[in-house]
Amino acid sequence: MDEKNKEILKRIKMNLEVGEELAEFKHQLNSMQNTLNQLKSASPNKQPEQNLEEQTHWIQTSDTLLQEIQNFKNQAQMQLQQTEQKLQQSIQQAMNVLNQASQQLQADQVFTQMNQMMNQAQNQLNQVMQQNQQS
Repeated sequence: MDEKNKEILKRIKMNLEVGEELAEFKHQLNSMQNTLNQLKSASPNKQPEQNLEEQTHWIQTSDTLLQEIQNFKNQAQMQLQQTEQKLQQSIQQAMNVLNQASQQLQADQVFTQMNQMMNQAQNQLNQVMQQNQQS
């Protein structure tokens, strides 16, 4: 059971690390998206010398990039949710293992108490037999 516990704890640690990386990555993507939104709204207005075709191309390119970032962000969000689910499953498995260990400990304690009672009964029986033999 120790190997099982180690494996569960290893998975929990790995899931936490992946979750932290995904959260940081999501933050970076949000920052990039905000920057691109600012560029998109400001750039055509700041460069009036560009012709309409160049501005249209720039906007289309920005839109495409923003869509790719949004898709990537959605994928990262899905991965984060999956990681959270795996983490919850790992925690539940760890709790189950701990409950099983607790039950095993309780059973061991009951057996120990039963063994002690049997030893006491055996000692009392031996004492009675010795008293009978002396009588």
